[in-house]
Amino acid sequence: MSKSILEMHDIVFQPQTNKGAILKDLQIQLDAKKFYMLVGANGSGKSTILKMIQKHQTPTSGEIRFEKENIKNIKATTLAKDILYIAQRPEQQLCQAMTIAEQIKLYFHAFKLSPMNHDCLMEHLRSFHPYFVSAYHQAIAPLSGGQKQLLVMALGFLRKVKLLLLDEHTAALDPKAAEKIMEKTLEIIQKNQHCTLMVSHQEVHQRYVDSVLVLEDGKITPSG
Repeated sequence: MSKSILEMHDIVFQPQTNKGAILKDLQIQLDAKKFYMLVGANGSGKSTILKMIQKHQTPTSGEIRFEKENIKNIKATTLAKDILYIAQRPEQQLCQAMTIAEQIKLYFHAFKLSPMNHDCLMEHLRSFHPYFVSAYHQAIAPLSGGQKQLLVMALGFLRKVKLLLLDEHTAALDPKAAEKIMEKTLEIIQKNQHCTLMVSHQEVHQRYVDSVLVLEDGKITPSG
């Protein structure tokens, strides 16, 4: 039997500004080592689900469990260490005025990571993009969109996580950069066997995942 990483039971979400509920008795179970794709129309509640998982938003009713523990009993800072969220636009997750070196130093401090051997760090960066090594002391701002997203991923995978959340992380990139990002994503998922939930509107991505979760009328329907 697969180990459950995340469970959402009977989730209802009704915003104060909206008369109707966005999510209605939603049920989701994400198992270890499985790759899921969440699809649905704009405004259907996909982003709301990702926010709830990270405790950035609270359901009107229902229960969310992370590794069988109710997330109400888990500190947000503790949960953040086990979950890696990658946004659609990398600019949301980078301090662009900083250099790559400064951003990495900040990341180590924020997550209280143990010091890393310089050579190992350079090899880690090189595995995402060779330019990160030569540009280590240069500003992040001039990097291309694809390079910035790869840097976000390089930062995120400095730590071991239990759940990977991908929020349309290739949607804002040109096709060539998006393809490169997806290839690197698949390589990491296959290597580390992360439980992964990816929000995407691109049907071509369905071939990579174990299961597609269709969000419609506030509920989930598995389609494969």
